[in-house]
Amino acid sequence: MMYKTLAELSGDYYDSAAIQEELIMKNRAKLAAARRRGDKNEEVRLTRLIYVLYAQRRELLETAAKLKHYYRNSTYT
Repeated sequence: MMYKTLAELSGDYYDSAAIQEELIMKNRAKLAAARRRGDKNEEVRLTRLIYVLYAQRRELLETAAKLKHYYRNSTYT
């Protein structure tokens, strides 16, 4: 079993967020094409998908930051 430090895990989360960003950009391009075609059903589907991808990306970035700065923000008692 491979163990990772919190900083390494944080990096994994940042990498995953970058992948989400790529998916967002690809689907935004598809959304623009759907709008040009006037395909309302595809427009709604892609808009919802993009919303979910942004939410997932935000969660990944928040988790990455928490992991990266975990010990700095902890209080020792």
